Amino acid sequence: MRSSNENELSSNQDPMNSQRNTESVSNQFSVESRSREFIWKTLIVASLQIAVVWEICAFVLLTETLRHWMSNTLWFIWSCGHTMENNAESRTVNGYLDLE
Repeated sequence: MRSSNENELSSNQDPMNSQRNTESVSNQFSVESRSREFIWKTLIVASLQIAVVWEICAFVLLTETLRHWMSNTLWFIWSCGHTMENNAESRTVNGYLDLE
């Protein structure tokens, strides 16, 4: 029993063994750190991509809404003017406005 404890103590006191243990822990921490860093970068990139898609959709929706609104407004303005011209033409006699 004593010899196994002595072997364990001697292996713990071995500088090469402790260096290997330190390197192993350091490598494990480095891998975990890189893994977390990769996950965070992936989440950030995915969030940015989603934000860009939303911005594009909002822009398209806004431009389509404005185009539709402007089209209706311009048509309404044109039709009012055209109606006024038609009414004025129907009330003229020989180029003069018929007041009757």
